Amino acid sequence: MNNSTDKLRNVVQLLSSLGVNIKKTKSRLEIMHTLPNTSVATPKLK
Repeated sequence: MNNSTDKLRNVVQLLSSLGVNIKKTKSRLEIMHTLPNTSVATPKLK
């Protein structure tokens, strides 16, 4: 499996547990713009 995909799932699961609803159809760019922490971690995943 892809590490970036795995990390993204972990982020989505974490947000879901916090009560934040994120659709799987959302693109990574949208999630990056929504979450500052994700935009910082994304370059490390590439």
